[in-house]
Amino acid sequence: MMLSLSDRILRRASRRVFTLPDRILRRLAGPEQRNDRGTPLDLHTQLMIRLDAAVNRDPLSDHAPQSARARMERSCELIRGPLREVSGIEDRAIGDGIHVRIYTPSVTPAPVLLYLHGGGWVVGSPSSHDALCRRFAADAGRLVLSVDYRLAPEHPFPGPLEDVLKAWDWARENAAALGGDPGNIAMGGDSAGGNLTAAACLVLRDAGRPQPALQLLIYPGTDLHRDTASHRLFSEGYLLTESDIVWYQDHYGCLDLDDPRGSPLLAQDHRNLPPAIVVTAGFDPLRDEGEAYADRLEAAGVPVVRIDAADLVHGFANMDSLPAASGRIDEIVDALGSSVQPE
Repeated sequence: MMLSLSDRILRRASRRVFTLPDRILRRLAGPEQRNDRGTPLDLHTQLMIRLDAAVNRDPLSDHAPQSARARMERSCELIRGPLREVSGIEDRAIGDGIHVRIYTPSVTPAPVLLYLHGGGWVVGSPSSHDALCRRFAADAGRLVLSVDYRLAPEHPFPGPLEDVLKAWDWARENAAALGGDPGNIAMGGDSAGGNLTAAACLVLRDAGRPQPALQLLIYPGTDLHRDTASHRLFSEGYLLTESDIVWYQDHYGCLDLDDPRGSPLLAQDHRNLPPAIVVTAGFDPLRDEGEAYADRLEAAGVPVVRIDAADLVHGFANMDSLPAASGRIDEIVDALGSSVQPE
């Protein structure tokens, strides 16, 4: 997305602000905030939340989906860090209105990551997650296939999930021709993308179809009931609000909240699923259900690597201009590159 001149000035000014001494940043951000576990909110993140409130004064629920999508693209562009260089980027149609953006790393054949962007199934795109996918390609050495699945409400539940399954089949058929290792294809995503990843793995397992070598779940939504302590504790003031989540779910249209395709945590059986990297954030309404999903996988004998971004908020993977967020993305990259490999 091309930013306006005023937005480019805003981005430059905000980055200058973040370089100020901590004592000044604390005055600008306000008193230290701690969560229920005693962890302080990252100072830069706290200030960013205050700046975001000044820029985006109206709630998401006041927007139509098209307007909300434009706001998402703008917000991600304002807060992203420097873009990593990769060997190649290509957008390609794969049929049925689905597209992928292909990020080629410097060395091939490479392990593959089929990536599903977040955005509550309603907003987001490969462009909003461009900086993150570049890091996965450049730093983790993955051939990244960022899926532009069709969004709700134009394509409600289970439409996005069906698009993901089609993209999975396409990735398996085309990985080798793209310079990827067809025997090592991971699937991953953040937020709604993490939800779709977990749901897709369940659907593939239950159908007896080949599954990903690894599932990467970054602050995933796993239970549509929204009845955890973290939903109550962080319902306001930490970017993703309760009203936002209701708006997303209403547009997604999964009416049966117990359906494991919408609430993967509620599947009766979590055995024989791919090894997982599960990332949670300490000030996130989805924190508890993400941790519960990691617990459920481990109890079922699934290997899990946990990354606890205890001092961060939902959406930090798109905030790599902030030092703490960038450091946690490095942890995800390291885990993706080395910690969990197919047998």
